[in-house]
Amino acid sequence: MKEIRSLENNDPSMKIKIENEWNKCIDSFSGNRVSAKNLSMFLFPCWQDDDKTKISVEKKSVQGVFCSEPTDYWSRFFFECIVDEKYQDQELLSGIKEWNDVPDGEHFRGKTLQSALCDSLELSLKLSHFSSLMGIRDCYIDIDTIRNIVTKTFRYAIDKHKSEASDKTINGFHPLFECAINNNFKHESCLEWVKKEILSTMPISINLACCIYNSWCKTFEINNDPNITKINESMGCYAKELFQDKPDRFIKAINPEYKELTLEFSKTLFAYKEQGIEFEKLTWFSKLLIDACKRQPQVMVPQIVNLFYFNKSHGLYGEEWIKLIFEDNLHDVMNILSKEINLIGFSQEDNSKIDEVKKHALDFIENRHSE
Repeated sequence: MKEIRSLENNDPSMKIKIENEWNKCIDSFSGNRVSAKNLSMFLFPCWQDDDKTKISVEKKSVQGVFCSEPTDYWSRFFFECIVDEKYQDQELLSGIKEWNDVPDGEHFRGKTLQSALCDSLELSLKLSHFSSLMGIRDCYIDIDTIRNIVTKTFRYAIDKHKSEASDKTINGFHPLFECAINNNFKHESCLEWVKKEILSTMPISINLACCIYNSWCKTFEINNDPNITKINESMGCYAKELFQDKPDRFIKAINPEYKELTLEFSKTLFAYKEQGIEFEKLTWFSKLLIDACKRQPQVMVPQIVNLFYFNKSHGLYGEEWIKLIFEDNLHDVMNILSKEINLIGFSQEDNSKIDEVKKHALDFIENRHSE
């Protein structure tokens, strides 16, 4: 199978070899040779010998045998086997057609489209894979409709998982996000869609908002793009509007299972530069974290503790990141971190971090008193 996939026709010698192998195959073939040739051109578009009809490598058939993800068609053809429990191509395409007529219908094995996409990585991969075909026949779906599907999937996850909604609870998060971006991240409409998704999820799930933001940055490696600054600024302004002096609202939007969430969120509020990180003063944010710690120490102390581990590879980072966030409120947060909290239910790693930071906080307070 690997040899078949390696038979590209970019050089003349390979082209001759392919032609010779083809002639051997059809030497004793009694069927329609023209149809057989046309089928081979569909399965192996890069083998086409007519320059006028040749399909470029970038436009290989989405069901050709050179395609191995999300479906290995050559393996399926070779072994003549389709696994029943997996979503099949026609099942997706016919389901999309039915969804186009009745969007809230349960067209995917008794599930709505957003529920099925949330539960199935495979279905999400297939949707992304076949998105180029969605404009054919009577199941027309454009990029705006794709984004609407992804938006509804995010909403479904938020309704179901609340603050714990994330790329972990949306199994198809990454292929869905890439499908919605559609390699067009520089376009203003794409930026606006990403920004809208981040801001609309933030009030309920800061975790999902951060997942969207991080995917926007990482997928396209555009950390130095000015659009990132625009999103950072929008997130900072909206976060202040949502959470300033509202610690209970902030705690409700925090996923308590993800102890590094406040660290991730604090990064998104600032614009990055190649030679370091520039911060505006966020006195409201430091006060918010302190107030939230006083209300729910079991939830928030582990979050604050992880701010010390900004650089994981170097262990305890010290006070630098904490100083940047808390500034004049540094003594208050150290006082909170020096107190005992109930460690039942935390992992050994969490307990070690909390204990290490507690000792650091006690040393800080002692040094301040001795000055």
